[in-house]
Amino acid sequence: LLTIQEKHEDWKEKRICFLGDGDCNMGRSWLWAAKRLGLDFVLCSPKEFTPPADYLEKVACDNIRVTDDPKDAVEGCDFLYTDVWVSMGKEEESADRIETFRPYQINADLMKATGKPDTKLMHCLPAYRGLEIIETMLESKWSVVWDEAENRLHAQKALIEFLLNKTTNKSE
Repeated sequence: LLTIQEKHEDWKEKRICFLGDGDCNMGRSWLWAAKRLGLDFVLCSPKEFTPPADYLEKVACDNIRVTDDPKDAVEGCDFLYTDVWVSMGKEEESADRIETFRPYQINADLMKATGKPDTKLMHCLPAYRGLEIIETMLESKWSVVWDEAENRLHAQKALIEFLLNKTTNKSE
């Protein structure tokens, strides 16, 4: 969100789409953030990788849409976000996951399908080039991945400082 705010001051007016495993930590985090912050958000994942109905009911609101159609999902989006298809602990499912997620790969055609020339690409890294994102996309005109990585570093340092100060102040 810090990177989105950095790129567009009025980030609440931007449409964000997460493509990939919607039931992973990133998919669920985006849903949670969209619900609480009123983000215009689209979750796009294969049906078998969509969060369970009880979770979707908890985050359901007018500003969140869930679909399994990548071309439809990205239309009008200002930011496309993806994550690895094979998370730690899921390595034995690697071949099946890669086959299932192939239509959700972020590539130039999908970026153009947004209908916006200035759509930005985000990825929390590490990325598997050639899988969830084509090899050249991280260095493309659309990418803000490296700014995002830098911002995450600063956010993590601020969190550490906050937690250390909170711990220190409690013991006084």
